[in-house]
Amino acid sequence: MKNFSIITVCKNAENEIEITLKSILAQNYNLSIIEVIIIDGLSTDNTTKIVKQYGNHAKQKNLKIKLYSEKDNGIYDAMNKGAQHSTAEWCIYLNAGDAFFCNNALNKLASGCSEKYDIVYGDAIHSYKNKYKKTKSRSETEIDFLHGMEFCHQACAIRTEYLQTHLYTLTFEIAGDCDFFTKAYVEKARFHYIPEIISIFDKNGISSNNGGLVKKENAKIKYKYGLSDIKRYQKELFSAEIQIIIRKFLPKHFIQYRHNKIMKKATKNWKTLKEIVESEL
Repeated sequence: MKNFSIITVCKNAENEIEITLKSILAQNYNLSIIEVIIIDGLSTDNTTKIVKQYGNHAKQKNLKIKLYSEKDNGIYDAMNKGAQHSTAEWCIYLNAGDAFFCNNALNKLASGCSEKYDIVYGDAIHSYKNKYKKTKSRSETEIDFLHGMEFCHQACAIRTEYLQTHLYTLTFEIAGDCDFFTKAYVEKARFHYIPEIISIFDKNGISSNNGGLVKKENAKIKYKYGLSDIKRYQKELFSAEIQIIIRKFLPKHFIQYRHNKIMKKATKNWKTLKEIVESEL
C-alpha cells in the first residue's frame, strides 16, 4: 500500500476543519501508514483545539496527526511547509472544509500511484451551499493548461520527491497551484488520470469569489510558460484588469450579493450529494 501525507492548510477554520478530519478518519485504508499534516496560520478561534481533540481519537486508529501553528507568508508558503514536513511517498492537499468523496477514495487514488508517475489525479465533486456537481477531469493525453487548472487540486496526489524539489511559487496570490501544475506540464512531468471521484471541493473560497484576479494570474502563467503569445496575453490581461478595477469601486456587500446571484444561477441544476452518490453506484 502507498503511504500518504494528507496536508491541510487552514486558519480560523473551526467550522470546517472537523469535516476534513472526519473524512480522513473514515477512510477504509491502513491509517497507520498515513500522516495528517495540519499547517495552521496562527488561528485565533478553536481550530487548533479541535485538531488536538481529533489527535486523541486518531491515535486509536494509529493515525498520526501533526499540527504546526505558526505565521506564514500566504497559502502557498503554508503548502510548501506542509510538503517539507512530509515523510510519506505521496502528498495530498485537502484543506479545511474539503473532504474525500467516499470511504474508498484513498484506495482509488492509491491504485493509480506508481513510480512511473509524478502527479496522479481523478475527478471531483464541487459543492456550494449543499448543492453538488461532478466535474470530470481530462485525461493525461488531453490536458494542455490553456484554460487554467485541468483538475481539482484536492483530487490529486503528488509524488513527495517531486513536490519537495519544485514547491509552489509565492509570486501568485491565488493561482500558485495552477502555476505549479502548468510548469510541471511544460517540463514534461508524468501525469496520470484515474476515472474515479476522489474529493469534494468547497466552491466558496477566495478563487471562486475573485474572477478578475484568477483571470489575471492565469494569463500571466500561460504567457510565462509560452502557452500564449504576447497579443493574447495583453488582451486577457486588459480584460482582467478592467474587472479588477471595477471590483475595487464596488461596495463589499454588493460584490457578495452579485457573487451569490451568479452562484445561484450557476448551481441551479446541481444535485444533492445523495443524488450524486446514487448516480455513481
